[in-house]
Amino acid sequence: MILGVSGCTIYSESSLPDLHPHTGKAILLLQGVQPSGIRYELWNDLGLEVEKEASSHPWLGDIRGIELQRTTWRKNQQLRLDQEQFKTSLALAGITEKTLAAKLSVGHGVEQVLLYQFITYPCTEECTSPETWLMRMQLIDLNSGLQIHRVRLNYKPDDDELEGAPREETALSLTRDLLEKFKESFVVPWHRLRYENLKSLHSESI
Repeated sequence: MILGVSGCTIYSESSLPDLHPHTGKAILLLQGVQPSGIRYELWNDLGLEVEKEASSHPWLGDIRGIELQRTTWRKNQQLRLDQEQFKTSLALAGITEKTLAAKLSVGHGVEQVLLYQFITYPCTEECTSPETWLMRMQLIDLNSGLQIHRVRLNYKPDDDELEGAPREETALSLTRDLLEKFKESFVVPWHRLRYENLKSLHSESI
């Protein structure tokens, strides 16, 4: 349930069968292009909201957010250019360019990337809303380009959510809901943890 949101929402998620090998790894946080009708200040706040929630996620590793990234860029301006090119390719085509991925991995000291996107586009004639909103969170392995986990939502806003404060309030509410869906779905089953604990105890006893 999303409080304060009245349009039609459709959720989907996809995940690797075994998430355990992909937990606890350092992550570079990327934010997509600022959508239309959303002020820069709110877009920045949404990025910070994503960083805050990702940093408190029990299965995710250290998050390199925007401030840490800026510190690194001051020492390596080329890395910033490489990162923008990498993000554009990933956001538009869903492809991780291997050479750029390797540079980001070394430059930021990370193994994974977490991409948050909020995209708006015109709806079809059959829609009851003039717009469709797409939000998604994707966790991707930088070395292989493999998508580890993804949660996305499609939303068709009502007329009173298309402009001004209602639009921004709905965007914030949906982002928080997307983060909650990601948190709930990115889990390691208890039997997998039990197996790892038993394997560790066996190794120690040898």
